[in-house]
Amino acid sequence: MVIPHDTYLLTIFGDPRLFAALLRHHLGEELAAKLDWDSLCRHGERHTGLRLQSGVVDLVYSIVFLDRSARLLPCFEHRSTPHHDIHDTLLRYTVHLLHRSRRERPPLPTFVLAMLLSHGGSRPLLPRAAADTPPSQHEPWLRFQPRVEILVDALDAASEAALRVRALPPAAKLALLAVRSLPGLDRDSTLAALDRWADLLVAADSEDQQYDSDHLAQFFWYMLMVNETPAEDVQMAIENHLPKVRGTLMTTGEKLLERGRVEGRVEGRVEGLLAGRAATLRRLLTRRFGPLPAELETRLDRATVDELDGLADRMFDATSLAEVFAGPRA
Repeated sequence: MVIPHDTYLLTIFGDPRLFAALLRHHLGEELAAKLDWDSLCRHGERHTGLRLQSGVVDLVYSIVFLDRSARLLPCFEHRSTPHHDIHDTLLRYTVHLLHRSRRERPPLPTFVLAMLLSHGGSRPLLPRAAADTPPSQHEPWLRFQPRVEILVDALDAASEAALRVRALPPAAKLALLAVRSLPGLDRDSTLAALDRWADLLVAADSEDQQYDSDHLAQFFWYMLMVNETPAEDVQMAIENHLPKVRGTLMTTGEKLLERGRVEGRVEGRVEGLLAGRAATLRRLLTRRFGPLPAELETRLDRATVDELDGLADRMFDATSLAEVFAGPRA
């Protein structure tokens, strides 16, 4: 199912140049100086093992130490809502990556860095067992539970001024500001935000031309997807803040806005199609086999059209939920 926050952030930080800047910010100068930044590359995306259906992270990169003694695998996960199982998800994925790295030849000592970008509220990053029991009961047992240290970037706790002073490229700054501030924002507040971010809009436009990227287009697409500001008002704001392109046959702003409209309609239809198919399949499965466990609910929510079709096909001959979901995992 298409989620605007995920689509936007994975596009922005799926660019190694922008992810490198974010990683440098979090590591600090001393640790960053130990890494060979020319070696940074995508290691995998949504890469799961057979027993890791719910242990999926958004992006995984690989970067080698400057002295070639080891490598670091930063795992980037984004959550826009509080999630009770994020700790265990990242723990499973960390173990999975370390296990896979030991099978590679030639072997190279590997460290995993679990990164969480959160907004829209947060919960304590506890093991699932601890989160599901009253504090008075689980406290004595916490020290026995496997833990992973998670580098958390909580946008809700960061001010706009703090995000703006980060040493990040303009497209990365806009992305953090956008997911922190734009969802559900009213018209006047949205236009006021665009006025405050005018310098970043101009800088991002220049950067797109330099690197032949379209990150500013993604910014406006995201804005149109997550709040109800009229497109005409957005168009005027674009022309005000990108004056160098005003008066051409089709301004840069118009192209961005049209792309946002088209992609928004297409992704909206895809999302509606997936949601409708998943809801229908959920009702049929529930009527035949009873309530679905939370794990299988999650698989339905994440399934593609092809995966939903496969589940529907298997449902007719299956005698249990296990048989229905025995195919490729969503």
